Amino acid sequence: MQMKNFYQPLKIMYFHGDSLVSFHINCYCPPTLFFNLKWNYNHQFDVFPPMTTVPLDGYTVTRSQLMNVFPEIKREADYTVLVFWTNMLNKISRSEIKTVYKNLKKFGRLNDVEVYLINDDITMTKSLKEVE
Repeated sequence: MQMKNFYQPLKIMYFHGDSLVSFHINCYCPPTLFFNLKWNYNHQFDVFPPMTTVPLDGYTVTRSQLMNVFPEIKREADYTVLVFWTNMLNKISRSEIKTVYKNLKKFGRLNDVEVYLINDDITMTKSLKEVE
């Protein structure tokens, strides 16, 4: 199940220090009538950090591990948010990013949380080629 979740194109990961505290992926969100997703469908983003939609039992991924993959990630803030997005799902990606922005703004965290937008297009292209 964890591998399936990590293969999803749209992911939001909140880390407190090195620990994953909140995880959201596209397949856990219900669709809207207009080809979008309800990222805050269960009011997860009404608190900071947001309540996780993906059960974290068994997840051992840390911010340090992801820093090995994405060296741009720094250790300068208590909270780090990774937002994985893709041009293939442009409208949904924009709503994903806006959901994170609104959450940080609502709780006055815009200046003290590191946010990294990670484009997943290359990964998705490789995945699609594997299907051929």
